[in-house]
Amino acid sequence: MSHTMGYLDWTDALDVGVDAMNREHQRLIDLMNELHTGNERGENKAMLLSRLDKLAKWTVSHFSHEEAYLESIRYPKLTSHRRIHADLLRQLDGHVTSFRESDHKTLPKELFTFLKLWLTAHIQGIDAQYSPVRKSA
Repeated sequence: MSHTMGYLDWTDALDVGVDAMNREHQRLIDLMNELHTGNERGENKAMLLSRLDKLAKWTVSHFSHEEAYLESIRYPKLTSHRRIHADLLRQLDGHVTSFRESDHKTLPKELFTFLKLWLTAHIQGIDAQYSPVRKSA
């Protein structure tokens, strides 16, 4: 898996100190990069929707894995973390639905802005908070 494709790059700043979560975050980056590359190359709408659906499904799966992990370490902020995940999934679903129902042939820039901000802000600001808990568990 390449993590330096340009749109989003894996950096040490995204390391949450949990190998399994880091691998899943890297996979999210790969899927976002593939979506961005497909959009830039002018892939047809059906292909872009397929990539977007794959990203959405992987995100649901990742959030489920992450929440199970947080339960296992008795993370004290799990309830709010779940709420944040649910909110992000609602926003992502809104973007998917909007594109699916639109006449647009390419994904809007706003989607990629959302994805980049979501991933980096969520990992660095929210997910990074469970690293110290893991070390003390």
